[in-house]
Amino acid sequence: MIPSQLADETVQVALISSGSHANLAIGHLKRHFGLMITEAEALLARGHGVIASNVPRDVAKMALPILAALGVQVALLPKAAEPMAEKFDLSVRLKNAEAIRLVRPMFKRLGRMAEVSAEDFQGPAGLEIGGLTRAKAEDHYTALRGLPGVGVTLCPQSGAIYDVFAPAHGLGAEMAQVLKHVSVLACSAKDLCPQIAVNLDRHMLNCLLARFPKAGLIGVNQAFQRYHLTLTAPGRISIQELADFLATRGCSAAEMAEAIASRRGLRLESGLTRAAATQFVSDYAMIGMTVRADLVRG
Repeated sequence: MIPSQLADETVQVALISSGSHANLAIGHLKRHFGLMITEAEALLARGHGVIASNVPRDVAKMALPILAALGVQVALLPKAAEPMAEKFDLSVRLKNAEAIRLVRPMFKRLGRMAEVSAEDFQGPAGLEIGGLTRAKAEDHYTALRGLPGVGVTLCPQSGAIYDVFAPAHGLGAEMAQVLKHVSVLACSAKDLCPQIAVNLDRHMLNCLLARFPKAGLIGVNQAFQRYHLTLTAPGRISIQELADFLATRGCSAAEMAEAIASRRGLRLESGLTRAAATQFVSDYAMIGMTVRADLVRG
């Protein structure tokens, strides 16, 4: 194709995903592609769809750098292309060791690897199955959630938000560099919590992981995270009040004292979602108890 033809070529501009800063792109979409503000807002909220069906390629390419900087991922497609279908990710967790016997034949029926072990489900996001079509994701979800002892979470890729965690052994020498970069991205964790960075979209996550490939950073979809809550100190309430509270959970004063003295802490809640863990930490802080939320990593 000769240069003049390339300049005149028209393309379809498709939104693949929108991130946490996507609303900043509304004016950009209005100027470059003629969208009304309400149209741009609805499209970015949905996270996928056709931005413009027939625009010159050079006009479309001019808009890409700013959109990318805002975490808005788009694709330039032939103008007659079908709109890109939404993709979904699935997280599968086992609530008990016996559940693996039920999962294996179901995985085989679903056309997935049947020779899975319980260890395969013990990552920080459980066992992830990514890039499914809506139909296949719903089929997997319906089939697996009906199994006793199996937990399943479904998340559209366009709406996925990630947190970043240090590896179990810590960040070591790269800690200062990572934290400095995260502060520049304005995604630092604000409170005392296990995350290094919070609320990243997929594009921001990939950029951060690519910048520090040897740091061992772990990006986990917020929808797939689970937390244990541990009591680390009596806090502002009296020992007697704390003992009375823990007695309702079948824990003796001696067990409490030993757990706190050993710095192991005392497990209060298990397998909480991110939202539930955040709420519990806030609630316990209000009544004066010092607790720690730990990401379930295995």
